[in-house]
Amino acid sequence: MIYIVNGESAAAALKNTLSETTDQIIPLPMDFSVGPITAIHLENGVSIRADWEDSSFHPLNNRSGEALSIYQRSLKELKEVKNGEQLTIWTCENALEQIGLRIACFVLAGKQLELSLVNTQQALNEYLKDQEIQQTVRHSGECNAKQLAHFFNYSSLSVTKDMRIAFEEDGKNLLHSTSQVRTWKNGEIFEEAETRDDSFIIDCIKGQVAESAGNDYVDAIRVIGEAYGLSEQPISDSWIDYRIRSLIEDGQVAFIGGLQSMRSYKIKAVD
Repeated sequence: MIYIVNGESAAAALKNTLSETTDQIIPLPMDFSVGPITAIHLENGVSIRADWEDSSFHPLNNRSGEALSIYQRSLKELKEVKNGEQLTIWTCENALEQIGLRIACFVLAGKQLELSLVNTQQALNEYLKDQEIQQTVRHSGECNAKQLAHFFNYSSLSVTKDMRIAFEEDGKNLLHSTSQVRTWKNGEIFEEAETRDDSFIIDCIKGQVAESAGNDYVDAIRVIGEAYGLSEQPISDSWIDYRIRSLIEDGQVAFIGGLQSMRSYKIKAVD
C-alpha cells in the first residue's frame, strides 16, 4: 500500500502511526493554499515557487527549502508509481489537502490503480458519532495516533472512476491557476486575493494591543501565534509574517525593531 499525505505535520503523524508496517508514504509537504502553484508538477513550476518563497519568507523563518526538496522527491515517486498499485490519499476539509489530493490525481492520471481516499474530518465524525464530545480538525495533522490508526483500518473510501476524473480535471485547472491564495469552502476551492487574511490579522494585532496593559506595540510573534491558532483554515506562521510585513509596507501597520525575524519586531495597527 502507498499512502499520499499532504502537509508536514500530517505526514509525520501518519509515519508514526504506520511505523510497524512496510507501507510507503509519499508526503506532499508544500502549502498549496498560498503562493504560486502554476505547473507545480513540473520543474519550472517548482522553480517559480522557490523564487516566490525566497522573496516572500524570511530565511530565518523559512522551512520551505526543505519542504520543496521533499516535494520534488515525492513528485518523482508519484510519477514512478506502477500500474496495479494500491494507493490511499489522505485529505481533510481545507484547501491545502484538497488541492494536494487533486494535484496527486492529475499526476497519477492514466495509471491503472486501486485508489482510495480518507477524509480525516469525515472519518472523525464517524468515529465520534456515538460520543457526546465532537471534534473538528483543521488539518489531518491534528488527529492523534489512535484516531489515525482507526481511520487507516476503517475509513477508507474507494475512489470511483467519475470521482477520479473530476479530481484530475480539477487538478489540471489548479495547475493553470495564477492566483496567490486559495480557500476551501462548502466543498469547493475558491481563488482569492492575496489580502484575504489581512483584516483578520489586523484584528489580532488590535486584540493583542488591547490586552497589553497600555503598551502601544506588541511582539509580532504573539500576533502570529494568535492568528495561527484562531484561523479557520490552516495558515503557516511564515505566511502570517509575510502578510504583516506587507501591511507594514502598505502603511496599515507600524513597527519598531528589525524585520529580519518574526521574533525581532513589535507592531501596532495604524488607525
